Amino acid sequence: MVLAKSKVSHIFGGKKSYRLGAALQGGGSYGSFTKGVLKALLENDIEFSSLSGTSAGAVNSALLGYGLNSGGPKRAIEVLDEFWNDIRNNGQTAKRLMGVFNPLSFAKSSYPNLSTSFQIMASLVPKGFVLNALTDTLKKHIKDWKTLQNGPVKVFVNATRVDPQTGERSEAVFTGEELNADTVSASGAVEELGAKTIDGVDYFDGAYWRNPRIEDLEKEDITDLLVVTIQKKPKDGIKAEHQDSLRAKHDKPGHEILGEEIHSHIEHIRENSPDVNLHVISMDVADEWDDSSRMNTDPRWLDELEAMGYEAGQKWVAEHAAKLGKSSSYTGPDAPVTQPQRKLRR
Repeated sequence: MVLAKSKVSHIFGGKKSYRLGAALQGGGSYGSFTKGVLKALLENDIEFSSLSGTSAGAVNSALLGYGLNSGGPKRAIEVLDEFWNDIRNNGQTAKRLMGVFNPLSFAKSSYPNLSTSFQIMASLVPKGFVLNALTDTLKKHIKDWKTLQNGPVKVFVNATRVDPQTGERSEAVFTGEELNADTVSASGAVEELGAKTIDGVDYFDGAYWRNPRIEDLEKEDITDLLVVTIQKKPKDGIKAEHQDSLRAKHDKPGHEILGEEIHSHIEHIRENSPDVNLHVISMDVADEWDDSSRMNTDPRWLDELEAMGYEAGQKWVAEHAAKLGKSSSYTGPDAPVTQPQRKLRR
C-alpha cells in the first residue's frame, strides 16, 4: 500500500486529511444496496480519490466517478439516482411483460426470489439483449466519457478476457482512456447473458476472476480503503487468504463467480497491510435469498435494497467517519457489522 509521505500531501480537494479508495463488489440488483451506501456517504461529505468495481460495482464506480469528476457530490448523487431510476423502470416493464405472456411468472415465488416460471421466461431473452440495454443506459447517463477517463477521481473496472486463439481466460483491467460503455458493461457479462465482444475479443464478468479487484487501489496514493460487500459470508468461517488463492481452489478456476471470498481477502489485507486504514460496509445477505434475488429488478426490491444501503452508510458515518485518515474501523470478522436490521416489505 502506497501512503502519502506527509499530512499536507494527504489533503484531497484542500479539505480532507485522507485519501479514500473504495472497492465495490458485484452482485446484480444487490448493487442498489451499494448505491444507497454511496448516497449516504456523499451526503455526509465523504470524499473519494479512487474507485474500483466489478460487475454492478463497476457500473456504480463509473457512475460515481463520472458524477464526482463532472460536478462533485451533488452531481454524483444525481447520476446514480437517474441511472438506477431507469433500472427500476425497466424492471417494472419486464414485470408487466412477464405477467402478460405468462400469468404464472409470479406464482409460488418467495419474495424477493423469482419464481421458477419467471426464471424460465427470462432465460428465453436472446443473449446480448440485456448487455446491450445496459450499454445503452450507461451511454445515456455518462454523456462525456473523457470526464470520467481524465478526472481527478480515478476509476478501475475489471472483466475476464477470453483469448481468441486458445480460449484461455485472464483478467482484464480497464482504466483511463479504456473506460467506456462497452468495457464497463463487459464487467457484468455473466455466462447466461452471453459474452461482451470488443474488437473481436470476448469478455465476461470480472467476478469470474476477482470480485472486486483491489490491487489497483493499493497502488494509489490512498490512506484509507473502504470495501462494500454485497455477498454472503462463508458458512465455514473467515480466515485470511488472498482471493486469487481461493479462486484457484474452484473445480473450474476462472469460471466460478467469486463472491464470499472477498471476506477472507479483507482479512488478508488486514493482516498484511497494517499501513492502510481499512473500512468495510457489508450487506446482511439473508440465507433465504437465493441467486435469483440478485436478478430481481422489481422496483420495490430495488427500493428496499437501497434503503438498507442508505441506513448502513448513515450508521457507518455516525460511528466511524471520524477515523478516516487516522485508524481502521474494521477490526476483524467477529466485530459488529455496520448494518441495520432488515425490514422487508411483503
